[in-house]
Amino acid sequence: MANSNESYSERYEEAGPAGSIANAAGLDPQTIREHKVWFWGGGALFLLVGGLAIFLPHLATLGATFFVGGVFAVTGVMEMARAFKLRGKSRIAATLLFGLVGLIAGVLLLLFPLPGALTLTTVVAALFLVGGGLKTWHAFQLKPLKGWGWTLFSGVTSLALAVLIILAFPASAVWTLGLLLGVDLIAFGASLIALSTGAGEGDDAAA
Repeated sequence: MANSNESYSERYEEAGPAGSIANAAGLDPQTIREHKVWFWGGGALFLLVGGLAIFLPHLATLGATFFVGGVFAVTGVMEMARAFKLRGKSRIAATLLFGLVGLIAGVLLLLFPLPGALTLTTVVAALFLVGGGLKTWHAFQLKPLKGWGWTLFSGVTSLALAVLIILAFPASAVWTLGLLLGVDLIAFGASLIALSTGAGEGDDAAA
């Protein structure tokens, strides 16, 4: 077993700069090498879509609202269908109620996307506020451990975003979701390109 773990670690080391990222993501470096063109192309596509979302946050916000509404509606229908396969009145009733609530929430988001964006923006602001506070508190618990400052930076950033969204509300509802979606897509696209580029450098080093 020890030899197997050692061999697996060596594969990540041989992957070059992409090794640590691949290890954290649970990806096999060999798979990345074999499909590095697809990784690079997918990363470029996510960068493009993310950039468009940032430059057109209003449209991206509506798209995100429709997407969430669709997910809620589909999940609600699936839960209601699953309820009829269960046994026990209490379980059936609870699952039906959960599915019905999800379906209603999804339909409302699809029919009224602008009020839905307001609601989702409120939820996002609350998550940033709570998450930022917890990360800031956790950072001081980690002090003076090396790297605690980055945790503090992340917490303060989340708190600043929450305050920005709240102060600009309700106008912020028009652009918040689209902007965050764009940033997330760009970060994901950059990580894919980094994996692809790192895999290519690993091939050059091996040669």
